[in-house]
Amino acid sequence: MRLNRYFAVSGIRVFGAPVEVHPLIALALVYFAFIAYLDPLLTTSYFIVYAGSIALHEYGHALMANRLGLGIHRIRLSLIHGSCEFEHPFNEWEHVLVAWGGVLAQFGIAITAWGLLASGVVSDDSLVGEALDFLVSFNLIVAAFNLLPLERLDGKLAWRVLPLLRKQWKARQDARAAIEKLRK
Repeated sequence: MRLNRYFAVSGIRVFGAPVEVHPLIALALVYFAFIAYLDPLLTTSYFIVYAGSIALHEYGHALMANRLGLGIHRIRLSLIHGSCEFEHPFNEWEHVLVAWGGVLAQFGIAITAWGLLASGVVSDDSLVGEALDFLVSFNLIVAAFNLLPLERLDGKLAWRVLPLLRKQWKARQDARAAIEKLRK
């Protein structure tokens, strides 16, 4: 089996793009199946949280790209990461916004799950409560990791937002100064 090959998931498309899965995800299934004897329901819920969080992160990128009018080519899911391939953005702002899409999706998931736990709607010591607790922790850790400004992580592009905002702020300041000068 070639390890650089992905397989399309039949019938699942996101904004018209195919979703592809790497065969190494089977390793995660084997791992979770191996530890399932401890608590099969909890282990299954952890696997769903794990795989679902990676998928929703990539969906966040796809949603942002789609909202910006960029076509989605495909979404790939692997053992510890995923990728969302989309049309080349028209400008740096669009690229930065798409980079933030995945992380914002994870923060949204974590906040929603935390809200359910904090409100008491779900008991902390129930199976659902334990899964939601894992969902909060896992998504916050993965989002924080993804924001590291390293190659192949979202942070490499996402933090470009700071110089872009500074440039925009400086342009506004210059425009205000020019208008003020004209008024005098």
